[in-house]
Amino acid sequence: MIGLNRLKDKVALITGAGQGIGQIMAEVFSLEGASVIIADIQKEKGEKAAAAIRRRKKLASFVQVDLRDEKEIKKMIRFAKRQFGKLDILINNAAPFRERLPFERQSVKDWNLNLDVLLKAPMLTAKHALPLMEKNRGGSIVNIASVVGFAITHEPCSYHVAKAGMIHLTRYLAYELGPKGIRVNCICPGIVDRKEGNALTMDPINRAAAEISVPLKRAGTALDVAYAAVYLCSPEASYVTGHSLILDGGLELGETFGVARQAYKAGQKESKHAG
Repeated sequence: MIGLNRLKDKVALITGAGQGIGQIMAEVFSLEGASVIIADIQKEKGEKAAAAIRRRKKLASFVQVDLRDEKEIKKMIRFAKRQFGKLDILINNAAPFRERLPFERQSVKDWNLNLDVLLKAPMLTAKHALPLMEKNRGGSIVNIASVVGFAITHEPCSYHVAKAGMIHLTRYLAYELGPKGIRVNCICPGIVDRKEGNALTMDPINRAAAEISVPLKRAGTALDVAYAAVYLCSPEASYVTGHSLILDGGLELGETFGVARQAYKAGQKESKHAG
């Protein structure tokens, strides 16, 4: 349920909010009463996302940022201070485009991109946001990690390592910043349809794979992630910190041999019908 004002009078900075999960989080946070700062490297998409929120008479601003550059991150935090005078919520959501290359074909450039955006940037963003949050006497940081931080998938090795690092960064920051009243948690999504216009499961093969491998028989949605983030940033989660919330519809509960067998049987059945 949206619109309960659980984030009333809060200021939320969301990275990678020009599209996909970040954009949906920005919209949901605004409906929950938060003033939203959309941070993204994509200027046109970021401005469009902020304008859409403002059309609903909610407060939203856009700041362009390249999270690979610490100077840009500092500029982003200064923007938040200048726009709203405070910062209550930080969502580290941004992720770079990645090629699904095998380990031996991943270059140092690939590794640097994933580690810079997915691991170093959340650390630097938290570091430079800290004075604003301390001034506020508290706040909430949510890192968007992934189930690949716990399991091995088809994603590139550097992505796995960065997401696993993000989970441990969350735990460290929760321990370090807890006495300052700052809670730090992360969300670990599984298979997610990031946006309606380009949904993963619009492909019937992907949809069938999700139905076979996920106990809840569907992919997750950006709204599922947004609802979880709202909870973690709300007073309802005031005693939750250092937690990694697995949001995968039960994907990790699965048994790979059984899933493969189901997929094989489904393929055989389809072949017989086609013949």
